[in-house]
Amino acid sequence: MRARIERLRRRVEQILDDLERRKGAEPSESLRWLVWQLCEFYKRETGKPVTNSALSKNKFTSEPQSLAGRFVLAAAAALQPSEAWVREHSQWDRGKRARVLNQGGLKTAVYFAMREYVAHHSPSSSRRGRWKRRQ
Repeated sequence: MRARIERLRRRVEQILDDLERRKGAEPSESLRWLVWQLCEFYKRETGKPVTNSALSKNKFTSEPQSLAGRFVLAAAAALQPSEAWVREHSQWDRGKRARVLNQGGLKTAVYFAMREYVAHHSPSSSRRGRWKRRQ
């Protein structure tokens, strides 16, 4: 019985060590930088503030739905390498970040980077939420 417990303890420690080494997906710093630059470009060229929403017909879509969001997503998608290039350079596709972006996670990654941009650039005095009608 003790031997079984000892083997189980070692197995749990090994699994915990593996999980500690992984620590989740790698941050997409270059994608975040690209999204922020595209947001700045959108704001400068249109004169409109950058907004970000993932709601379509009152349902969460996990991809940008605002005008600015659709622009940024389209530009980021246009800059993605072709499937042929990805296959040819598969040695670069070993990281978790590359797998996420190549498996359709670009929309969600852009949404979260834009959400961070909007939160960072919104004036602290701005009101959030729906306007309430005074009675």
